Amino acid sequence: MKGDNNFSLLVITVVMILGAAMALNHYLMNNYSLEQQANVNVELSVRPVSLENTQPQFKTQKLLVNSFQCLGKVHCSEMNSCQEARFYLNNCPNVKIDGDLDGVPCEKQHCGSAY
Repeated sequence: MKGDNNFSLLVITVVMILGAAMALNHYLMNNYSLEQQANVNVELSVRPVSLENTQPQFKTQKLLVNSFQCLGKVHCSEMNSCQEARFYLNNCPNVKIDGDLDGVPCEKQHCGSAY
């Protein structure tokens, strides 16, 4: 019986060592493969760019200079236009020009319900 136990222990030990070796091999192969793939991705993403014969990918627009300033106006009766009221609502503190808090300033005087 004692010989059978030693043989069983030997078989279990060998199986565990082989399993660990296979797991390590699998890990190392996959890790190397991931590093290799990462290098390929980096190589593909770094390409020289030629500026010759290229067109801009966006349209340029003139910068609109805003003529409004926060001058302490608080109520719609102090505003001269819907555009000014929108500026005040979006940029100036303590304004009282959006009574129903729907984001549309001075609906009765300047901006109407359609904004």
